[in-house]
Amino acid sequence: MKLHLAFLAVAAALAPAASAFNAKPVFSAAARASSSAGAPAAPPARAADTGSTLSMVGATAGGIDVSERTQRDISGMDGWATQFGVQKSDGYQLTSNDNVDFSVMTNVDLPTGSPVVFVPSGMVLSSSKVYEEYGPGMLGEAEGQLAQAGLEYQVPLFRLFVKVLAEYSQGQNSPYFPYFNAMPRLYNNGASMTNACFDCLPPYAAWLAVKERTNKVNFHKALRFVPNLNGPEICDNDDLVKWAYNVATTRSFEWNGDRIIAPMADMVS
Repeated sequence: MKLHLAFLAVAAALAPAASAFNAKPVFSAAARASSSAGAPAAPPARAADTGSTLSMVGATAGGIDVSERTQRDISGMDGWATQFGVQKSDGYQLTSNDNVDFSVMTNVDLPTGSPVVFVPSGMVLSSSKVYEEYGPGMLGEAEGQLAQAGLEYQVPLFRLFVKVLAEYSQGQNSPYFPYFNAMPRLYNNGASMTNACFDCLPPYAAWLAVKERTNKVNFHKALRFVPNLNGPEICDNDDLVKWAYNVATTRSFEWNGDRIIAPMADMVS
């Protein structure tokens, strides 16, 4: 039975917003149609904030290949998630008909509203935690550029975009390497289209697609004001920037003014 995401709900045990990422589990994806959980393991360790966190920018050995023909390592992500405390319902399976697009299915009936997956708080990426990690010294000038362009509302998404690139730059040293290595490489949204593609779309669809691509271009411009990520290895790699933008856009959702990525919960669609 294929599951469709009904909602992502904060667990009842959560404290109010100021400490919303301290409780575990944080997010549960609930089944719309037709649970078991043990104590979660410790979340993935984060690199110490030493000021040289991004010193591996440009490293390619053992890193993520973002070329469109690269296969997604779904099994690696699944094992990583289990190791660090993601709890899944009985019969939970990641399946695909083409080894490109994956979704969640279950081989047992689940009552409506029952939990499908729980994600420990330490695994959740959020725009607020990105700012706490990198601070105004790394993000301030770039966010100022977005504000000057009237794009303050895009700052939370931009922070996740920066986080994706920062983790990418760490290669296999990133605690999130198995997750990002399982992300799609090929996207068919506006950010990935060419002018020829826009010409083939109906007017309103073309307008939406152009708007999405323009947003990606603005993020790319702002990236040049982010220390340690504004070198040619990152900024001159349009395929990488496009991939990071698409990951941040398609894997995140808004929550109380924050922008959040909950690994594995994003597979329920």
